[in-house]
Amino acid sequence: MKTSPRRGQKAVGSLDGGRVPARDARRPTHAALLSAICLAVLVLFTAAAPGVHARTPTRPTRSDSVKEFGVWFWQSPYVMTWRYSQRLLDQAKANGFNAIYITVDDYLAIAAEPDSPQKVLQLQAYNAAVEKFITYANQGGIAVDAEGGSPDWVEAANRSKPYGILTFASQFNATHAVKFRNVQFDVEPYTLPTYKTDEVAILTEYIDMVNQLVSQNMSGGGIEMVIPFFYGKTPNITYNGQTGSAFTLLLSTLDQKAGNAMLMMAYRNYASGRGGTLDISNAGMDQASQPGHSTTLIIAQETSNVHPSYVTFYGTSRADLFSQIAIINSAYASSSAFNGIAIEYIKPFGLLH
Repeated sequence: MKTSPRRGQKAVGSLDGGRVPARDARRPTHAALLSAICLAVLVLFTAAAPGVHARTPTRPTRSDSVKEFGVWFWQSPYVMTWRYSQRLLDQAKANGFNAIYITVDDYLAIAAEPDSPQKVLQLQAYNAAVEKFITYANQGGIAVDAEGGSPDWVEAANRSKPYGILTFASQFNATHAVKFRNVQFDVEPYTLPTYKTDEVAILTEYIDMVNQLVSQNMSGGGIEMVIPFFYGKTPNITYNGQTGSAFTLLLSTLDQKAGNAMLMMAYRNYASGRGGTLDISNAGMDQASQPGHSTTLIIAQETSNVHPSYVTFYGTSRADLFSQIAIINSAYASSSAFNGIAIEYIKPFGLLH
């Protein structure tokens, strides 16, 4: 779920698997007792560690961070000042993030301009800003993924856009010493006005788009798809002779090459219990962890000011967020598909007290 200013407000999953509009949220209170208990256990654990103060909020430990601990940045390096980029990158490093998903959508506007000396200069400046960003991030132990997406990218008239992002990342990686690790796409076709009346056709186009991205990928990294938790409950669709839910077909499509991943927006501010993050993620995690699958699954959590309040950690604390992340990491420690946590997104995360 993209909740950045550039993307606007979108739907988020509800308890029963439906969708409600994203709006202003109040302080989440659901499962507050569970969060308090988990936090207390974590505080007691960290108090025993040398040099760690008992009141310090417990971020994911280095052993957890062998898995992904990523965060979205919704401004490109080309748009941000270098001072602002440095501040956000330093913040990410200080909080244990080891991956950043940086939007590069604005590259498409430059690439679409008529050829001219000015366009050449713009593209050079864009590449230079990206190179500087990745270099500084890598020096801090943080990998950087190129990210792009819009719901209408599934439509034939707009397919050049995801392919354009992939081409940009591939060309950048081929010509620079520092590189994007992966290329990520947040394409949410279920937000299109026609989705309710043409769900099967739109999801089929979505799978076809992903198949083309996997086939065309020359970036040297993997393809990552950001998905909602309810793709396992869609009507069956058929593509390339296989029939199943959107999740089943997406999984088999990404499995065609190693190194691909899904980031599941399992947005809840409580990990355990009915309708919690684990409850809405378990089916997908179990399926992806079956023998024969190479695609990994990353569980995303929300910190933006969105509604309903139980989908976000907005208004809570980093200690609350990290306590629930610890529960997710523990629950999926033996799941072969599990590859960590992603946070939506850096700015509201920084506002958590």
